[in-house]
Amino acid sequence: MFPIPQPLIDQRLFILIAMLVVWAGRARRATRTRLKVRNLDPKTVKAPVREKVSVIVPARNEEKNIGECLEGLLHQDAADLEIIVADDNSTDETAEILKSFSDRVRVVQVPPTPRGWTGKNFAVHTAVAHATGDWYLFTDADTRHESSSVSCALAHASARAVELLTLLPRCIARGFVEKLIQPTAMGFLGLWFPFEKVNQPKSREVFGNGQFLLIRRELYGRLGGHEAVRQEFLEDYALVRKAKAAGAKIECAFGIRLYGTRMYDSFTAIWRGWRRIYLHAFEQKPLTLALRALSVLFFSVVPFLALIPLAISAYVKHSQIAQGLLAAEASLLLLIWIIAWQTYGLIRAQRLYALLHPLAAVVVGMILLDASIMAATKQETKWR
Repeated sequence: MFPIPQPLIDQRLFILIAMLVVWAGRARRATRTRLKVRNLDPKTVKAPVREKVSVIVPARNEEKNIGECLEGLLHQDAADLEIIVADDNSTDETAEILKSFSDRVRVVQVPPTPRGWTGKNFAVHTAVAHATGDWYLFTDADTRHESSSVSCALAHASARAVELLTLLPRCIARGFVEKLIQPTAMGFLGLWFPFEKVNQPKSREVFGNGQFLLIRRELYGRLGGHEAVRQEFLEDYALVRKAKAAGAKIECAFGIRLYGTRMYDSFTAIWRGWRRIYLHAFEQKPLTLALRALSVLFFSVVPFLALIPLAISAYVKHSQIAQGLLAAEASLLLLIWIIAWQTYGLIRAQRLYALLHPLAAVVVGMILLDASIMAATKQETKWR
C-alpha cells in the first residue's frame, strides 16, 4: 500500500476537529433553547382567564384530519370558546364530516380565492369576519389538542402580557418514513431559527407556527390581519415579523404537552410540504437554500461515510495517527447521535429513529436542494 502523505492526514484531522466544534456549538444552542424557551405545562396554569377565544381552522381536503382535530377542540376546558372552520372548497369528504359537527361548530364556506391571495390566507381571512373572541387562535386541521391546550396557552399569554403566542407541537408520526424524516426536518428548523432569539424584542430573528398561533384581537386588527400578509406562504412568520416591528410582545414556546401534529402522511407529501416550508422560510433565496443543503449533507452525512475507511485504516496500520483519527471520528458520531436523541425526545418522537439521522439528513438535504432549484427557476408555490 502507498503511504498516506502527512498533509492529507493533517487535513482529515482538521476537518474532524472543525466538525466537532460545529456540533459542540449546536449542542450548546440546543441546551440553551431547552433552558430558556418555556415548555408550557397545564399543571402550572393558575386561575382561568375569562376572555373569549375564537378558534379558527382552515380546511381544504382534510377528511383524514378534521374529525379528530375538532373532537379535541370541542373538549376544551376553556371558559369561553367558539370554533370556526373555513371549508376552502374541499372536494373530498371534508364537507360531509363537518355536517356532523354543525350543531357545535360554525362552518364558513370560502369563496374562490381572489387574485393576489394564497388559499390558506384567504380562507382564514374569510373565517375571521365571523369571529367574536377577544383572542384568535389559528390552528391547523392536522393538529390534535389536549383538553387544556387553549386554557393553558391563554393563561400563559395573559400572565406574561404576551400579545402573540406561537407554540411548537409534539411530533405525531406513523410509519417508517414519517418517523424517520419528520423529527429531523423539524429539528433543523429549530437549529436555523433559534427560538430564544425570536423571543428577544431587539432581535431580527422571526419564527411563527401557524399550527398554533394565539393573538389578541386588537393586535391582529392593528397589524392588518391576514389581508396584510395575503401573498405570504408562511403567514405565521410574516405575522410575527409585523408584530415585532410594531413593538408587540411575542413569544415562541414549546406546547409539547398541549397538542401534537401529524403534518404529512406520505413521502410525497413530506417532500412537497417541507420544500414549501424551507423555500419560504429562507425567502426563496436559491443560494441560501443551496448552502443549507450542503451544510446538512456535509455535517450530518459525510461523518458517517468516513467511518468505514477510517476504521479500516486504523485496523490495517495500527498507527497512533490512524487510531487517533478513528477516536475523533467516534467522538463526533457519538455527539451527533446524542443531539439527535435529545431532539427526538424533546418533541416526543420515537428516539430509536435518531440512530438513522444520516439517512434522514440525506432526504432533508435533497429537499433543500429541490427548494433551491424551485427558487432559482421561480416556480409557483401552491397551498394545496
